[in-house]
Amino acid sequence: MENDKMENDNEWNRFTHLFKKKEIPAHTELLIEGEFADEAFIILKGCLRTFTAHGPKNITLQFFFEDELFFCIQSFFNNKPSSFSLETIEPCTVYAISKKDFYMIVASSVKIQEQIDQFILNTLLYYQEMFDSKKISNPEEKYARFLKNNPKVLLRIQPFYMSSLFGITTKSLIRIQNKYDLKNKKN
Repeated sequence: MENDKMENDNEWNRFTHLFKKKEIPAHTELLIEGEFADEAFIILKGCLRTFTAHGPKNITLQFFFEDELFFCIQSFFNNKPSSFSLETIEPCTVYAISKKDFYMIVASSVKIQEQIDQFILNTLLYYQEMFDSKKISNPEEKYARFLKNNPKVLLRIQPFYMSSLFGITTKSLIRIQNKYDLKNKKN
């Protein structure tokens, strides 16, 4: 492996032969809602998003960036169809590994098992944070909270995807961003 945080990790390097490097164009679905996940990904370059179809609209659930791991927890561990889709929103370079090889690596290494456990914990914490933010009724407060906790996401992601994450229109998001920026310039 190259160009990621795990590059100098001898534990992961023992298994590089099991990973396949893939160059994937933007707007490519890697997992479709209702299908079973058969790969995990380490993102070298680019951004992925998970989303669910809700009528004619897509609702963004989460974004994943460089040096992050992604796999569908429910599909990988419970053999259930995925409840969301996964797509690239930028051109991406990833390392992909099959479910079978992923399980073999995790069974072979306590250190990697700990890293996978940390990924699962971080995912649960993220969803808890998202659940908590649903209690905030004011979209401006949601935006401010998200900006505080995830500044790189707001700088990098198109407003269309961010408004989908917040459950508001793109026009409303831009109005909130402008109001928030104006308020911060005054302070």
